[in-house]
Amino acid sequence: MQGNHGQGAVRPMRMTCQGAPAPPLEDGNILSMILLRLPPLPSSLPRASLVCKPWRRLITDPRFHRRFLAHHKKAPLLGFFFSDYGGRIGFRPAQDPPNRIPAERLSSLQLGVGITIILGCHHGRLLVLNFREQHFVVWDPITGDHHHVDIPQMLKENKILGRHGVVVCASREENHVHGACHAEPFQVVLIGCNKEGVFAFVYSSEAGTWGNLISLLLPPQPDMAFHLIVPVDCRSSLVGNSVYWVPVGMMGAALEFNLHSQTIAIIDAPPNAFNFNAFMEQRLQPFIVPADGGGISFIVLAGFSVHVWKRVSNGDGDAGWVFKNTVELSSLLSLKPRDHRINTQEPLKILGLDEDDNVIFRSSNTGVIYMVHLETLQFKVLSVNMNDSEAYPFSSFYTGGK
Repeated sequence: MQGNHGQGAVRPMRMTCQGAPAPPLEDGNILSMILLRLPPLPSSLPRASLVCKPWRRLITDPRFHRRFLAHHKKAPLLGFFFSDYGGRIGFRPAQDPPNRIPAERLSSLQLGVGITIILGCHHGRLLVLNFREQHFVVWDPITGDHHHVDIPQMLKENKILGRHGVVVCASREENHVHGACHAEPFQVVLIGCNKEGVFAFVYSSEAGTWGNLISLLLPPQPDMAFHLIVPVDCRSSLVGNSVYWVPVGMMGAALEFNLHSQTIAIIDAPPNAFNFNAFMEQRLQPFIVPADGGGISFIVLAGFSVHVWKRVSNGDGDAGWVFKNTVELSSLLSLKPRDHRINTQEPLKILGLDEDDNVIFRSSNTGVIYMVHLETLQFKVLSVNMNDSEAYPFSSFYTGGK
């Protein structure tokens, strides 16, 4: 009877049966599905593992870790690496607390006195050139592992000129997710040129040696429209199975190295898209980015404008550039041109790509970092200032906590 709480009232009994399902958070399969959906940020799994021992056992299981990576597929941007003339590699974190990794946690690589240059940063590893010691260093900042790789003899003898390269994961594991490639083999790809053409060298960590020279011979060009011009500030981008460097030559071509076929190709820039003098005066910057729906796009940053061309096939095996659109960053990011220096250098600089295909820009005047997805026009302002001219985005799965 309602309201009867006196002596003799019948109290409801909590009854359980042997076959009743466990509560969701006590069911290992359901709990696993819930935890898989935690964001892939540094604090997510360490914090969840503190809830109770069953959660900790699940989260520290290597099988769960593999499923976690496979579920998210793309590693988060953790920050930026830079080098100085004292041989030190530095790190500036880009995430907000509690996902902000202390700079000293990933800045422990000391290469000694001498000029040290970061050549590239992909798949959670850095490729560093030590001029004084005449070798490359492949460094995993998460584990601290580093490998020394000798410079190819032809580069030592200056028979081929060049100082551009990348390190990429060489895992053969099916459905491998990059960003946690710590124990996986790697390849180092170097490009160079001379008056005869363009050349590539590929180092395999599994073989421990450089492979055969890969070449693309070019006809003589007396006007020097291509030969011997691979600017120092020639950023690489990794799109699909190919690495691209741009600009190459006075016409702003893109150099493509296909990692699977181990071949070199030269892709002409879109007509009237590139001006060599403007590039040398730092008023223009080209770059290759992934295109929506697959393929590549050629973008040119000039002032506050990004002009976009997409490479399209005509169905007969030939491909060409089609102008797509212009993105006005001053309007999108609410930037004021008067806040920047005029007619000296580009107000924005492209630093590279993150794993979600966002183009990363740095303000030359303020050091503020912007991530912009040129297809969706979504953007984010990072809580980091980078006044270092040579900064490289670093993405990786990191679950070590603060």
